[in-house]
Amino acid sequence: MYTKSEENYLKAIFKLNHFTQPFVSSKALSEELALSPSSITEMLKKLHNKGLVNYKAYKGAELSLSGVHIAKLLIRKHRLWETFLVQKLGFNWSQIHKIAEELEHIQSFDLIDKLDKYLGMPKYDPHGNPIPNKIGQLNIDKYIKLIDAQINKKYVVKAVIKDDEKFLTYLNSIAIHIDSELRIKSKDNINSIYKIQINKHLISVQLSVTSYILVH
Repeated sequence: MYTKSEENYLKAIFKLNHFTQPFVSSKALSEELALSPSSITEMLKKLHNKGLVNYKAYKGAELSLSGVHIAKLLIRKHRLWETFLVQKLGFNWSQIHKIAEELEHIQSFDLIDKLDKYLGMPKYDPHGNPIPNKIGQLNIDKYIKLIDAQINKKYVVKAVIKDDEKFLTYLNSIAIHIDSELRIKSKDNINSIYKIQINKHLISVQLSVTSYILVH
């Protein structure tokens, strides 16, 4: 049993580890969790003493094997709840992240396994992200970011890696969803604008938007 705060730290380190391997800095965690550096340091030392992270001053922290396992199970619960909220309760994909962040801390694994079975054991959540299985195995698909896509080549949207409500609402407004087909028609790197064709419509998006969309 771990506190909600401890679990949030483990999940945040797991998320940030994809960008700053192998150690995640205290500064990066402070920005991700919106907490003071002193609070971050105190918690990392606590998690280190519990054997969940390997913490080194001025370097940051990496998850232990136990920490990785707990983080993956948290992600499993989060993504299953997101799937339930969309498929069974009719929520929009832009509305579910904060609700799932509360539900992910429910400790009953029997409940989560039954939820998984009830949903038909889905492989992906509504944002296209893979759902770990009950022992924490997580399949990583080889998609590319839209920012790296070739001009005039057709791509299919497979996942969105930013769960901010405003961002997802914006994607709704320009008709970008999972399985949307699109083409990049031009790249203006000076002004950071990409022109994208979606369903015969040509739209302009900021370069930053394309870095959060995974395509195949």
